Amino acid sequence: MKAHYQLVINLALVALLLVYAIPMLYAVPTADDYCSGVYQHLGFVEFILYYAKLYTGRLGAVALMYFTPLAGSPVSYSFGLLACWAFLIFSIFLFSYKLFSKPEISTTFALLFSCCYMACLINPSETLYWFTGVATYTVAVSFVFCLLGFMQFKTNVLIALMCMVLGFIIPLFSELFIIPLLFLLCYINIKKAVFSLHLRVNARYALVGLVTGTALFACMPGNWVRLDQYHNNLNLFSAAGTALFYSIIFIFRISFHPVMIISLFLIAIYIDEIKQHTKLREIKGQLPYNGAMFLIFMACFIPAFFTGILGQHRTIDAVIPFVIFLFWYWVFLLSWD
Repeated sequence: MKAHYQLVINLALVALLLVYAIPMLYAVPTADDYCSGVYQHLGFVEFILYYAKLYTGRLGAVALMYFTPLAGSPVSYSFGLLACWAFLIFSIFLFSYKLFSKPEISTTFALLFSCCYMACLINPSETLYWFTGVATYTVAVSFVFCLLGFMQFKTNVLIALMCMVLGFIIPLFSELFIIPLLFLLCYINIKKAVFSLHLRVNARYALVGLVTGTALFACMPGNWVRLDQYHNNLNLFSAAGTALFYSIIFIFRISFHPVMIISLFLIAIYIDEIKQHTKLREIKGQLPYNGAMFLIFMACFIPAFFTGILGQHRTIDAVIPFVIFLFWYWVFLLSWD
């Protein structure tokens, strides 16, 4: 594609992204934001210990919630949201950087990916414009993308340390990604003929961090205190049925979202360049499609099992970008075959 056409496409995608950023300037604290504000007087360490003892093991999210910008200038809350949003976009660019050997394709892919993610959100008000929701789920998504990005680099001391640290802190922001990441990191190490040595080594460091972070998360008494607040939880069959029902609804809604359909036309424009410069050909078959189904199911099952209800849809929003990527990947493989 000619450079000026690609520039026009990139600028259009940036403009679409700004549509989602501008409302953050008008966001105001609400609900649990004030709960965090009430306990800020305890001090940073006591604040974390209070939540860990009585409410949750998400120590990373709690640490970020301590800085919920309630005080200060009227726009401090908005800038907090914008900072987290910018980190999310950065993480997607980091993830995309090594997927293609041509930087121009990586840039356009990252912009398109970000736009589709924003457009397909089930509950954008809590995922983008509410600091507590952002701290608990959206920042975790950013860290997962950072991990997937760093894992693609050649192994050295810094990269290994980054993979281990990111693996450690992800479960401390959201337990939603523990099982999917365990499957992914183990799969990468099992498939020696498919994945490069540096990717497998980085995955091992990430796995060590993930297991350690998960153990720390599970040890926090606040998890069990919170479970006692729900009286219809820990019902395996009910949770599985609820998750299956909602999984069908959400996967249909995401797959046939108008923006997703439009994105396929844009991908079709780049398909020859993608085939030439991509590094994604190694995995074949139905694995991407099955992975997308698994992510949606887990995003529904975990809250349904531990609380007895699906409740808010922030868990679905947390896996949507990965579902989009796997959906695109599956369609790409079909076009290749």
